[in-house]
Amino acid sequence: MSDANGRVRIEAHSADAPVVSALTTLPARSADRPYTRFGDWFAWACALLLLLALASLARTRSAAGAGRSAFRAASHR
Repeated sequence: MSDANGRVRIEAHSADAPVVSALTTLPARSADRPYTRFGDWFAWACALLLLLALASLARTRSAAGAGRSAFRAASHR
C-alpha cells in the first residue's frame, strides 16, 4: 500500500495465499492543495473561456460575412 506521495507504507506478498490483508495508518492529507481548496474552478474557467472564444469567433465571422455580402451587392451594380 502506498501513500499519497507514492511511498510504500506496507507490503504483503500473496504467493502462498489467494487473499492477503494489510493494515497500516496513513497520514492525513492537509487541505492546502489547490484542488481540495478550490475544486473544479479551473475546469469550469476553461469551459467558460472556450465558450467566450467560440462566441467571439462566431460574431466576427458573421460580421465579416455580412460585410462581404454588402461588398458583393455593391460591386454587382
